[in-house]
Amino acid sequence: MAIPGAGRRDAPAVPPYDSRTYFVKSLSYGEKNGAIRPGEQQEFKAWLTALGGATFLTLEPLDCAQWLKLKSEEFPYFVAKVDFADGSLRLRIVNGGAQPAKAAKNSAELEAVIAKHVAADALYTDKAMVFNKFDDKTRIQAVLDAFRK
Repeated sequence: MAIPGAGRRDAPAVPPYDSRTYFVKSLSYGEKNGAIRPGEQQEFKAWLTALGGATFLTLEPLDCAQWLKLKSEEFPYFVAKVDFADGSLRLRIVNGGAQPAKAAKNSAELEAVIAKHVAADALYTDKAMVFNKFDDKTRIQAVLDAFRK
């Protein structure tokens, strides 16, 4: 899920896929003169993991090779600390390009680093992503319709 820019919004849907994983579809959109303008669509396989007393969401991009124009067999995973507060979902992305996470060479090492540094701000990117419940059915339909055109 892209971090929203000025005037851009994300509408993620997160239905269960099976007993352990979720399917995440994120639609990014903007508005111009009252009209919904579609942006990016991203799809992920996702799962929750408890580490260091906190819950983390791992997102595996399903369209990774095309989306990132990668030629490697090693596709990136996004890992974020999950918090629920005041009816909002807050995700703090683990910064894999900076220490201490950068030192991890595999998923087991990354889990150990996260568990050890779960409270350290240095583990995360600067800006949290915050998602509020989307109850406006008319708006939801307008976003879906914009992506179908």
